[in-house]
Amino acid sequence: SERSAFAKDADEPSSMTASEPSEDGEACKYSEALELHLQNSEAKVRQKTVTFLGHLGEKAHPSHAAVVADRFQDSDPAIFAVTAVALARMGKPGAAALASQLGNGQPDIEQQVACEALGRMPNFQAAVKHLKSLTRRLQDQGNTRRAAAEAICRLTSLAAEEALDLCPDLPHQLVWALRDPEAPVRAAASTALAHLGKAGVEAFVEVLEHAMPSKDDEGSLRALETAAALHGLRYCSDELCCPAVDLILRRLDDPSKRVQLAAEATLRSLGPLCADLIAEKLKAEDPEERELLVVALGCVGSPNALPYTNMLVALLDPKTEGSSKVQIAAAEALSKCGPQTGHAAAVALAEFLSKAGEEEAKTAAKQALISLKEAAIEVLPGLLGHQHPIIKCAAFDILESLGDGSGVVKEITACASDRDAKVRQRAVQALLLLKDPTVPLRLLPNLMEDIDRGVANLAISIIGKMGKSASSLAALVSKQLKSAETDQRRAASWTLGQLGELPSSTMKVIITQLRNEKNDDIRSLLIQAIGAQGPGAGSFVSSLGPEFKEASP
Repeated sequence: SERSAFAKDADEPSSMTASEPSEDGEACKYSEALELHLQNSEAKVRQKTVTFLGHLGEKAHPSHAAVVADRFQDSDPAIFAVTAVALARMGKPGAAALASQLGNGQPDIEQQVACEALGRMPNFQAAVKHLKSLTRRLQDQGNTRRAAAEAICRLTSLAAEEALDLCPDLPHQLVWALRDPEAPVRAAASTALAHLGKAGVEAFVEVLEHAMPSKDDEGSLRALETAAALHGLRYCSDELCCPAVDLILRRLDDPSKRVQLAAEATLRSLGPLCADLIAEKLKAEDPEERELLVVALGCVGSPNALPYTNMLVALLDPKTEGSSKVQIAAAEALSKCGPQTGHAAAVALAEFLSKAGEEEAKTAAKQALISLKEAAIEVLPGLLGHQHPIIKCAAFDILESLGDGSGVVKEITACASDRDAKVRQRAVQALLLLKDPTVPLRLLPNLMEDIDRGVANLAISIIGKMGKSASSLAALVSKQLKSAETDQRRAASWTLGQLGELPSSTMKVIITQLRNEKNDDIRSLLIQAIGAQGPGAGSFVSSLGPEFKEASP
């Protein structure tokens, strides 16, 4: 393809050799010879000639660039591609020849390839001289427009000051491209503005200062432009971004979700200077403003917001902060700061969780404790011993996220006999988090007989999930096959198929139940349990009727 031509040489170096002409007369004769080669009827000859001039690069005579540029009209697509490569290597004359292809009336594909070649020129200083030609193409068709934006992006990354000197209205041109319907154009334009430093930030600020409507469509030009401006600020220095912090914060409440997410991403990219600026304003009198600042500090996250975790922790105390929304925002901010917030944050969040009245507050505190990981282990005993079932269940959520209940065996055991059925269910589930199987083996027999059928069925299933380590409970599980409850028989039938080799007494119970069972699903599970015994099940299978023998493995 034309685009891939810039990533590699268009052909192997030609065996043709030449020295740099020393006289205009020699250059003229040399050019005439080249023109003959370039007009040769053989496409390979024309291609090799263009490739040869490309390898000469800036050593080629200035007049050769215009000769090579004529090959853009060549009938062979391969020559079209190597022409752009050759011109890109020919320095100032090549840049001028490429820029000449950006005039009105040229085919779109030629303009696209010329833009790409200018953006990839090794001698980027020569390409920058033609920046105005590129900016004019920002209003063209899709491919040319994108190629022009990407070329400007690369050139501004290499020569920002020169770009501004040569094209003072470049920021204005790029701001217009921020509302382009194509994402690659917007991304290139916003990144190019970021390359311009202070001038780029001033352009972003101008966009963010626009009035914010009460509602807006996700794909509106305003939303696209605002999100693109926020995207560009992510690549600007912390020092330059400080004046724009308030404008970024305001966009957290933008009616467009696209803009909100862009604002959050920008805040995450900010450095310590901006974090300091946000933290200094946390004492604002307006609770809505405090909430926004806390949310912003959470978006900044670790490591730049870590110095202010104590301020966030203090906001969890109702004596310090009277707004529940600010408290919830503080818990969510601590969650985004992660495990490094430490012990003090874990203790404060556990207390906040214990006393929180709103469901949203409980959820925020729980998620924050989950994010603290190992630091949350210290507060789990207190939460599991809380008198309120909701707090206990939240503690089990945290425990499951940690994946190890070894440090709270005593508390799990106590919860297994809790008066609330939901707590008992969570305790049964948590038994799988214990490394020592003796505890679940001791508790599960009684839990299978729980008055709540949900707890009992879960206990039976947990035995199956323990696998062979719980095979000693097979006889007790087999007793559940006689239950009048279909779900209980189903759970027992599945579990018996997970316990490995079963004693003959248990197998006899299974065979008996299989003959009497009316439910097809349970019969299938019982047959699977028999089949799991392997060759040892032969004597039991022989006692079955023909219809069961055919279904057995």
